[in-house]
Amino acid sequence: MHVARRFAGRLLVSGTALLALLTIAACGDDDATPPPVPDAGPTTCAATTPLPDLRWMRTSLGSTVGVTRDNTLGLARDFCADVVVTLESSMPSVATVPASLTIPVGQSDVATTITPVAVGTTTITAHVTRGMSTWTGTFNFDVVSATLPACAG
Repeated sequence: MHVARRFAGRLLVSGTALLALLTIAACGDDDATPPPVPDAGPTTCAATTPLPDLRWMRTSLGSTVGVTRDNTLGLARDFCADVVVTLESSMPSVATVPASLTIPVGQSDVATTITPVAVGTTTITAHVTRGMSTWTGTFNFDVVSATLPACAG
């Protein structure tokens, strides 16, 4: 005879019924993560090898003065060579970014830090040139005041 009783909202089962319960729970094919897909990138790298699509993870981002934020620039897949990206802020008086970053060979993305300097809005732009192709991607960065308004009344 197997004993089952409730404890803290969960059913506790003793003996072989517990083993059967665990076996059933572990045998489903409801895995949320699919198996990894092999990289479809080129195995050789020439100056004419096309660059995969690039994208910013966030198309809009914000912060307060002095509180840095990160945004990630990524390739659609790994690439066969380092990808050097030039960065710029349309209003460096509002927020600054490093002059460039590199997505290393074998990786598909890299994060960059945006440093808010003053209240306002700026556009952060990434430029990549490879051979005869150029890619440009932007996102908006809003810097707001950290000062809370006074309560009336």
